[in-house]
Amino acid sequence: MWITSILLFALYLIGLYDYVMVHTLNEDYLLSLDRGTAVIDYFTDYPLFLSAVWAVNIAGGLLAPVLLLIRHRLAPEAAFISFIAMLLLIVITFTIFDRLETFGHLYSLFDTAILLVTAAFGVYSLKLRNIGSLSCLSGCL
Repeated sequence: MWITSILLFALYLIGLYDYVMVHTLNEDYLLSLDRGTAVIDYFTDYPLFLSAVWAVNIAGGLLAPVLLLIRHRLAPEAAFISFIAMLLLIVITFTIFDRLETFGHLYSLFDTAILLVTAAFGVYSLKLRNIGSLSCLSGCL
């Protein structure tokens, strides 16, 4: 449980860093993605709705492993909220905003892998709750 939680938390810390660099339009960071200025163009005037969905994804991805580490019963919900937000983000950006064309297949596969890891973490957390390993430590929310 510790290793799984730490790995997911680290993955989402990287996601938080990416979120901050993108939303501050850090040119050095965006150009380091080796996709040219297309990435800067892509994130210039990025829709507020998508930024909010992305923030929910990151927040859930950071919260879920913390909740699991403290054995709180809401860990699966946090993971699934993160999963749903990321799924929504992927569907919208790939179908409407040409994310695949801008970022290429490698980044698309990485996004899909994170989505699957988040889902697996949610299922893992749910199984732990179902066997009684997760509870409310100091009252339920």
